[in-house]
Amino acid sequence: MHAGRCIPFIILLAVCLSGCTGGDGSPPPPVETTQVPITGEVTEIDLVAEQFAFDRTEITVPAGSTVVIRFENRDPGVGHNFALYLDETAQTVLFKGDLITGPSTTTYTFTAPETAGTYHFLCDPHPRQMKGDFIVV
Repeated sequence: MHAGRCIPFIILLAVCLSGCTGGDGSPPPPVETTQVPITGEVTEIDLVAEQFAFDRTEITVPAGSTVVIRFENRDPGVGHNFALYLDETAQTVLFKGDLITGPSTTTYTFTAPETAGTYHFLCDPHPRQMKGDFIVV
């Protein structure tokens, strides 16, 4: 590091250290702080539906992250979607994207579960052919 670049840092450090006590040697009054909400991590995923199949059978995302799925349906005249369920029984819906008729593209955005584990995704009209594991870490 060049000496010229250090001078502002040294001055700032000296000012901070000189303010660590009151003028009479007593500690400074407490400083009030405000909590700034932590924004979640964003995970972007490309997912393609073609010939009644997804182009992947596994998606892994961080717990609590914002998930953005760019979903492309390449099957002409056929409706597909992305839906996320608690497990393979598909009883408990965690997210259900709108059905789109191909060829078409849409974006689904949702928050991943906070609890790590393996969930299940599928295409609602074609759940036997189009499905996979949604892994939250």
